[in-house]
Amino acid sequence: MKLLVTGGGFIGRAIVRAYPDMDITFMSRSRKLGNWIRGEVTAFAFPKTEFTHIIHAPLFLPPFTPYENTGFSRVQEYARHVGAKLLYISSGVAENPTDDY
Repeated sequence: MKLLVTGGGFIGRAIVRAYPDMDITFMSRSRKLGNWIRGEVTAFAFPKTEFTHIIHAPLFLPPFTPYENTGFSRVQEYARHVGAKLLYISSGVAENPTDDY
């Protein structure tokens, strides 16, 4: 299994702690965590590595803005391109506990 996690924040750190030996690559604008691809989910170039599983873990929560829709659509497009299973989750409440969600 080759896992790509978009966003290396709260969820990314938890995955690394829980599965220290798993082959995980993170895509993030600023956080370097393990194997790292610097990228922006709205316009990233498809990685040469073909991942089997993708966890899209942005900080955002619904209702989505156009930025978030574009980012999710791009990740979804990549998942279809390589035939990867895709899971969408968000750490918004953990990172921002004052939100209404």
